[in-house]
Amino acid sequence: MEINSDGYRGRIVDQELDELVPALAAIALEGAKGVGKTFTALQRASTVHRLDDPAERSVLAADPARLLEGIPPILIDEWQYLPSSFDLVRRAVD
Repeated sequence: MEINSDGYRGRIVDQELDELVPALAAIALEGAKGVGKTFTALQRASTVHRLDDPAERSVLAADPARLLEGIPPILIDEWQYLPSSFDLVRRAVD
């Protein structure tokens, strides 16, 4: 696996994600802590919402629809800090 200029080391899942991201309305990356889910998603995201940032989470909690604003693909990182964000995305893509 190659390392890009950002220090990203390619992963087995990259090819599959590169095929799925343009084809699907939403993708959930799940796995153990510290395996690179966020770093992998950042390689593809144009808009990033970091819900582990208390200031950003506060703004988005007040107006959750803002989670869907921005240039796609949109990364909602650490969605568990704002559980309603998962349902918001699910409803938007159903």
